[in-house]
Amino acid sequence: MNNKKSTNTHVLFFISIYFIMFITGLVVLSTGAILPEIVREFDISYDMAGLLLSLQAIGNVSAVVISGFLSDIIGKKIVLVGGSLMVAVGFLGLVFVSSAKVLFILIFIAGCGWGTNNVINSAMNDVTGGSA
Repeated sequence: MNNKKSTNTHVLFFISIYFIMFITGLVVLSTGAILPEIVREFDISYDMAGLLLSLQAIGNVSAVVISGFLSDIIGKKIVLVGGSLMVAVGFLGLVFVSSAKVLFILIFIAGCGWGTNNVINSAMNDVTGGSA
């Protein structure tokens, strides 16, 4: 009975991890796809659009460095949930903002959420014992 519960927990964990990986992958793909609409809607130049993509990458790199330390301090689950929430806040915020300055902040936040992938890989390695 206990072994079956453990198996169900592992299956739920794997589904959750794959879902998070899917969502963070959407971040990367959807930013490029919606960029022409963002340029048009917010009336920003191509230089500013490049800065927008750079801010997303900077958020990613920042989160990669910081999330490793944070996972040791507050735990991997909290970092994973926080990263997913950052992606959601970043992209849902795009629907409601009309300021280009806020747009840049939201894209940076979404990039930070994308940067939690290293914690996802580490969590998967912990559960599978290194044979994912």
